[in-house]
Amino acid sequence: MKYLYRLLFALMALPLAVACGDDENDDFEEIAGLDLELSISPNHIIANGRDTAYIKVMLGEEDVTEVASLMVNESKTDVRKFVTTKAGTYEFYATYKGKVSKKVKVTASDDRQLELSITPTEIKANGIDTAYIKVMLGEEDVTEKATVKMNESLTDVRKFVTTKEGAYVFYAVYKGLVSQKITVTAVQDGNRIMEYRHRVLMVQHTGTWCAWCPRATMDIYTFTQTDADADDVVFIAAHYGDVFDNAYSSAITSTVGVDGFPAISVNLKNTKVTTTADLEQGAKYIRAAANTALRTEAHAGIEAQVSQPDASGNIAVTGNLYVNTSARYRIMAWLVEDNLYARQNNNYGGSFNQEFLNNHNNVVRAGSSSTPQGDFLVSGGQLLEGSHVPFYCTIRTAEAGIKDFNNCRVVVAATYSGNGGPFYVDNVIQCQLGGKVDLEKPVYE
Repeated sequence: MKYLYRLLFALMALPLAVACGDDENDDFEEIAGLDLELSISPNHIIANGRDTAYIKVMLGEEDVTEVASLMVNESKTDVRKFVTTKAGTYEFYATYKGKVSKKVKVTASDDRQLELSITPTEIKANGIDTAYIKVMLGEEDVTEKATVKMNESLTDVRKFVTTKEGAYVFYAVYKGLVSQKITVTAVQDGNRIMEYRHRVLMVQHTGTWCAWCPRATMDIYTFTQTDADADDVVFIAAHYGDVFDNAYSSAITSTVGVDGFPAISVNLKNTKVTTTADLEQGAKYIRAAANTALRTEAHAGIEAQVSQPDASGNIAVTGNLYVNTSARYRIMAWLVEDNLYARQNNNYGGSFNQEFLNNHNNVVRAGSSSTPQGDFLVSGGQLLEGSHVPFYCTIRTAEAGIKDFNNCRVVVAATYSGNGGPFYVDNVIQCQLGGKVDLEKPVYE
């Protein structure tokens, strides 16, 4: 009898179990076509423990905010009104009856204000005058951590200098905060020659006997091939103790005071550029030296015209020197030649192409004066601000042993003496034989 009762009870429960199962299937079929939508407003709050982001979860038209499960940064949370005192990004999503919503991010920014300060806000566009940038988050200095933008472009500078006049708008961004904008105005420096192009003279001191000199040759070549502003620098090669040595190149070596080879000097000063077999680094050393020299004021601009050699081999160089600063000036012109062949000693073996090294460029062959500083334009050399003074000089090449005038050009340098000091190169140009170089305006990025 006991078994009969059990069987009867099981038969009575079966319709109920079937009915319950049908209801559950209907429920899942009902939500199968619905999306679970998570919305949070606003999605950017201040991390001050008060600012609030409101959370809502919808399944189709049904509000399931209170019954859905909510996750923040992969941890379950019961909050439906989100506040925090910790700055950062918080990622939320909801789940309900097997449905998973899309993820929504809420950014909580620091309660402190991001303050940008720049001092001064007006500088001279001379490549020297500096505006100093500082970014503060409350009492915390975040200058190095913050992102700084200038005219909507990222910049790494925290000390701003320029050679281009204009208005520069800065602002800072840090941890979702944006500072106020500050405008720095760069104005023309009345004490600097802004209207004339400024170049640097670099002298390669070398010799075919010098087995270490190829590294300087290759550094210079790499610089001229890879530097976007290689035209900033005019190179000449003063050979010493070899077949290309002459009175003009020896005078340069003596004036600069070269005490070892290889060497690269700047503007006839005893300032040496480091040379290295790491060619990329060598090019950077040249650029750094050029930048330093270009920050020194150019006091004059040059325009020049160069003749073809006459029947006697003489080359006439004529032009004008435009003076911005009253001082003593001289003018010097060198004839340089490319593609001169001579076997170059080379301690670097196959690292550098030997045939390339055997062809020498920028070689000083002759000059207009026995002194590298050149000749005075007027007696005593004193020229007044605002004047433009004509010059004329001759390069005699009859005994220079020129191989091919088609491979020659003339380098014209203005040298300058301030306060009675020595004469150093102030500005320099180069011109083809039979060519002309007009007074140039500066080239800016």
